[in-house]
Amino acid sequence: MKFKRVWLSIIMFILVSLLLPITGHADDNIVPKGTPSADPFSVGRLVFVGGFTQQPLSLNTVSDKDYQLSFTAIKSLFDPWTDNITASWYISEDGQNWKKAQDDGNALSGSFKTHQHVDHVSTFYYQISVSIHGFLTSSVYWSKVAKVTISPQDVHATALSIAGESDTLPNANSENILATLTPANATDSIKWSVDNSQLATIDATSGKLTATSDLNQYGKVTVTATTSNGITASTVVYVGALQDKLVNEGTDASFIIKGFPKSAYVVGWHQIPPHGSDKPATNGPNVSISASPDGMQNGMLTVKNTSASQTQTQYYAVIGFNGADQQTNTNKARLFVNPGGQLTLDAIPNFTFSKADGTPLTVNNITHGVSLASISNTPGSTSLTYDGNDQQLLSIYDPRVHSSGWSLTAAMAAFTNTATHQPIGDKGGISLNLINDQNKSLATLKDDDQPVSVINATTPNTNVHSLLSGSTLTIDPTHAANSGHYSATISWTLADVPTANAAK
Repeated sequence: MKFKRVWLSIIMFILVSLLLPITGHADDNIVPKGTPSADPFSVGRLVFVGGFTQQPLSLNTVSDKDYQLSFTAIKSLFDPWTDNITASWYISEDGQNWKKAQDDGNALSGSFKTHQHVDHVSTFYYQISVSIHGFLTSSVYWSKVAKVTISPQDVHATALSIAGESDTLPNANSENILATLTPANATDSIKWSVDNSQLATIDATSGKLTATSDLNQYGKVTVTATTSNGITASTVVYVGALQDKLVNEGTDASFIIKGFPKSAYVVGWHQIPPHGSDKPATNGPNVSISASPDGMQNGMLTVKNTSASQTQTQYYAVIGFNGADQQTNTNKARLFVNPGGQLTLDAIPNFTFSKADGTPLTVNNITHGVSLASISNTPGSTSLTYDGNDQQLLSIYDPRVHSSGWSLTAAMAAFTNTATHQPIGDKGGISLNLINDQNKSLATLKDDDQPVSVINATTPNTNVHSLLSGSTLTIDPTHAANSGHYSATISWTLADVPTANAAK
């Protein structure tokens, strides 16, 4: 930068801290023979809710071709302890009026094989009941309605979509993945597969998905269906009642239990720190326990105001069931917290000073003492600016949500002639008053190289972005000044803790 006569320039230095199953749902206007029972639920060998582990699945086929519907049911702990079981198949041609088609006798599993002759697209509906006859009480389970669509000849699929009965499958449980073909009477067969057999397996023909019983194995499984004419579709199912959570530091993290029946409730939550022992997690300043969105009692645990130190903490719940003494645990899910970032000094001001009235600064002015104003730096100037700022901007960024604050100090060295290295007057005879864009004085620096506190922040997330264009430079009277270019360096120090006296 070129200067007229005795213009003063300050250069700053920055320091930075650093058969074809197609769908399990019948039409909306279907009236079942019996109300379909809830899905079964078991933990290991303990069955808390009985029902059908394999539903008779809807399918499409062609005229005069045999088709088969199958079922498997399980009894619960609360069903009569008896082997006197009756399974009965029912059929309807209109979805309203039903008649018995077959008795499977004393069985919890079985199949119904038949065929139909049609000369136009026709639909038949099937439902099975399983009755468990006790001495005093009986239990009856009704399957979902299976819809069989029969066409006079083969019809090829043009589109395919699939979905699970639920998006979450607790360990050791099963569900049917349901397919929907376009057109609705397409007769192409479907083959099922999963991308991670360690988490779950699937029946390649029926689409029955079974989660691993290993509570240490949980996560996302992608299920893919492929028709015999090459059309594919995929869906995601999460194995495990709890899933890992990834959040940014300072935000809340909620663990929500999914996949359990309505009779289930949470007995208690537990947490295991990365280097600690298992201990209960209860309501308090750091944790909130409430009902889950689907109404499960105490089914949601929220970790408040997370910190990076909580990364890899594990959470799990003990589950109880209404009417039963048995309990079970969910899988253990982990908390991951993205650190909030680092404290940085992004920009410090670079000043050029001149007389406020715009007239040239002279040696005579300095002899009698003078106060100078900050002016805009000349665009494209060649003056050195250590942070590339080239303006009067002070910028500090603190994204840390758990910090105790920070402190900024500055020390101004002596003004010296850039050619002769001679100072202007005595040490400490020049004062720089730092004034922010709110017209507030932050600090006054002397040219004695002594650090002065500029800003002391005592709370997290304190950021500064301010133009110090109102700053002034005062030179005490001196006869030591000669014509030339004078500059000084200010060293800025940003510490990641507030000053000691401010912390008192």
